[in-house]
Amino acid sequence: MINYIRILKPDDSATPEEIKQRYRELVKQNHPDIFPEDQRREQNLILMEINEAYLILHEHKDEVTEPPVQTVDENKLFPVIHKDPAYVYYKSGTDHLNQGNYIFNWSRYTPKNKKYHFDVRKGSLLRTASEALEHYTLAYKAYMKVCSSYPGSIWAADSLEKLNLIEKLNERYSEIIERLT
Repeated sequence: MINYIRILKPDDSATPEEIKQRYRELVKQNHPDIFPEDQRREQNLILMEINEAYLILHEHKDEVTEPPVQTVDENKLFPVIHKDPAYVYYKSGTDHLNQGNYIFNWSRYTPKNKKYHFDVRKGSLLRTASEALEHYTLAYKAYMKVCSSYPGSIWAADSLEKLNLIEKLNERYSEIIERLT
């Protein structure tokens, strides 16, 4: 995986404006709509990683040290043991998709006076978008594996639908990033 954090912030002297400009350039260069149909899934995954890196940098912009680089733990990506490998990928993708949805849609509710209120502060939105994108990226990778390696599986059609859903979610997060940063 390319370290998009290092690309967006090549040194400690990079200003927030420079980082935002690099982010926009990378989005324009890697947007799936400018690529042939057979390359769009891979480009969408790249765009998700760029969005996630930008959110991480934005969340840690006031820190002097380099922001943490998130790595994928293969055990977390595919923790299920099953005789059908397509199901393992599908189940892992579904778990991560559900976790991402929970993080963004429900984890920002906070109780006040025995009523729940939705936290719409800028920092909260960006933090939860970053956390949700991490899970959506893992889900996307798992569903892509089902579609590419096990196209005849009973899980392939639903995996394809889930890929389309995650692509729409990624567009939503791109809009959130643009509006809030």
